[in-house]
Order: sequence, then structure tokens, then C-alpha cells
Amino acid sequence: MPLTEHVVTQGLDGVPVDTKPIRGDQLLVDYVPNDLPQPLVHTPHGRSDLQGLETDLDALDEVWDSWIRDIRLGKGRILAAQEMLEPVGASNGGLARQFFNKFRPGGNEKAFDLDAEAFTPLPGMPGDDAGKPSPITVAQFALRVQEHADTANELVDNIVSRAGYAPQTFGRHVEGQLSGTAMSRRERRSNSTQGRKRQYWKPATRRAAETLMLINAVVFSGPKPAERPALEWPVDQADPKEAAETINLLAQAEAISTEIKVKMAHPEWEQRDVDEEVKRIKAEKPAAPDPLTGGEPFGPSGPGQQQPPGSGEPPQ
Repeated sequence: MPLTEHVVTQGLDGVPVDTKPIRGDQLLVDYVPNDLPQPLVHTPHGRSDLQGLETDLDALDEVWDSWIRDIRLGKGRILAAQEMLEPVGASNGGLARQFFNKFRPGGNEKAFDLDAEAFTPLPGMPGDDAGKPSPITVAQFALRVQEHADTANELVDNIVSRAGYAPQTFGRHVEGQLSGTAMSRRERRSNSTQGRKRQYWKPATRRAAETLMLINAVVFSGPKPAERPALEWPVDQADPKEAAETINLLAQAEAISTEIKVKMAHPEWEQRDVDEEVKRIKAEKPAAPDPLTGGEPFGPSGPGQQQPPGSGEPPQ
């Protein structure tokens, strides 16, 4: 659709962009590599997470095909003795008889009724004595489900790990109740990959935001940005229970301040929110009593202007 025919862009057709350069002679798009380095060619272009894993992927496909083949071949089959077959006559198989007679004229074809519920044994039928085959034998081949499943799971874990991620990130091996610390340790490989890819995205995202602001300034006469916007990734949330236990242990050891407590409990908060919370905590928390007298705290505002220990006179 031409720009002039859309209500949103109809005013852009006459803008002389060449006389109002947005970024000079630079492109307005940025390339973000998926992952680096690229070992095949010496270029800044990235590579796929699955590069170099083609052999494992082919092996996984082969295991899956073998599993499906076992299911296909493992269908139950019946091997019936020839004496158990009945002639295909006009009454019990007219179409089948016509089909067989067409290709085998004069043949006395026989068939076995799979839906029959009772069979009449014939005298002298093989299988009556020990050691002889049964007239009706059920053939059921093993499917090897567990063997295929274990092999496929091992290949998937290897592919995910070599791609730079922890299997737990994909919901694998998360059985049982695991603490936040245990899960964090298990997903350390995924966190490392995430941190590396964030570094690829950060400059391009900042520049893209600045480009949009420049377009708004040049094309739509908006305010020109004074500087490139900043970008901060959100802090990963820790387990609240473990964070509380850590804060409590540090507080008992008198090795943490109120501000750090608030930051550890709420890592996603900005400094302004942290300062306000610290003020509220201090306002709600009563002053500690004098450990020697059990009375009010030391200070000129206390009754009788009590003197601190070591001042020469015992407190009144």
C-alpha cells in the first residue's frame, strides 16, 4: 500500500528525508548476533545454538525412527496351522473367492476367521503332544520402550547442554522439591548464556530506542533526545524464603545494614524506593532501651539527661 493511501502514513510521502538525515549516512537498523564467535567464517555474524550439533540431532532422529519401527513391527500377529483354515466359499467369502479365483484359477483358497470365539480341534492335530508346535501361535515382539526412551533422553540432555543451556531450563530433571539455591546452581549454564546474549542485545536495543526518538524528532517535529537511553536488565528474583534466612543470619551477626536488607529483599526496587522503605522501617521500629538500666535510651532528650557509661558517674 502506498504511504499516501494510509491514514497513519499519508503525511510521510512528501518529507525530504535526504535533506533531513536521521543518522547521517548510517543505517537505521542494527544486527544482533545470536551467539559468538562464529568458527566457520571470520565475520561478526553470529551462529545458531545448534551449530555443531547436527550429528546428535541425526542420532536423535534415528532413535525416534527406530522406536516407531518397533511399535509398527510389534503389533500382535497370529500364526495358525493350515488345518485351522477354512475354505473360502461363496457363503463366507464371495468377494474374496472371486478375487483369488481371478488370479489363481482353480485354487482352493483358505482363510482364518479372526473374530471366531470357539474353535473345534481336529483329531491328530499337531500340538497335542509335548514338544510339538501349537496350532495357534501368538507372535508379539518386544517394543524396547525403556531402551529407546533412555537413549532419546540422554541425547536431548546432551544437545541442550552443548547448546549452552541447562536441561532444567527446559523442564527436565526437576522432580522433587528443590530449593532456589539448588535450582540456581543447576541453571548456572543457562544463566551464563543469558548474560552473554544480553550483552549482544544491549547496545543494539539502546541504539534502536534512540533511532525511534530521532525519527520522532526529524519526521514528526518531536523533541530531540539529549543522549542515548540507558538499558538495565531486570534482576533475577531469588527464593524469598532463602533471601529471608540469609538476611536474618547477617542481622544476627550484626553484619548488614537496614538499606542492604531492603535491597536483598527487593532487588528489583530502585534506590528511591529503597530509601523510602528504610525511612518507614526506622520510623516504625522503636528505639532500643538502655542495656544497663533497662530504661530509656541515652541522650539529652531522655529524663534526667542520663550519662553514658564511662563518663565518671554511674547512671541515675
